[in-house]
Amino acid sequence: MANLLDATESDLSFLGSDAYLKEFEKTKAAAVIVKKSVHLPPTDVRDKTALLIVDNADLAQAKVLELLAPPVPRPKIGIDSTARIAPSAVLSEDVSIAANVVIGERTTIARGSILHPGVIVGDDVIIGENCEFFPNVTIRERISIGHRVIIHAGSVLGTDGFGYRWDGQQHLVMYAAVSYSATGASRNPADRDQLWI
Repeated sequence: MANLLDATESDLSFLGSDAYLKEFEKTKAAAVIVKKSVHLPPTDVRDKTALLIVDNADLAQAKVLELLAPPVPRPKIGIDSTARIAPSAVLSEDVSIAANVVIGERTTIARGSILHPGVIVGDDVIIGENCEFFPNVTIRERISIGHRVIIHAGSVLGTDGFGYRWDGQQHLVMYAAVSYSATGASRNPADRDQLWI
């Protein structure tokens, strides 16, 4: 997949707007995904390039890229020997816990959840079913996370991001008491019933 100008005779490209018709006329792509509403001019590109006419070029491109993308590497089911798990933590039998993961006291992780290398989960955390936390995610204490939640690498949940309040003598931290759910408003519309962070 390449943009119209960079595409070669072995590439697939896409055209989702009339704004890129000049680039389309110059493309060398083998095939172009074209949004149905684009007003294609009569040009020799149409004779030498296969056109795949679709309702939504962006969606078609996303589907093609998904088919061509290599699979995401995931840790195998089980607990890596380098993981540090508190004695009071409760983990379902079919979770995947990768190298150097730390899981705090009284934390619960439900079935099918995957924790990639370097994930840190604090005390008193609840993680729902089929969640996936990519490398170096930090989940602070007292966080509840629903089912099918994906948290991308390096994210930190539960920091004291609510600021400070003056009590007349000192500043007090506004600690988080947060719940993340797959029914949350920040859901990626392409992934029904999944929350991406």
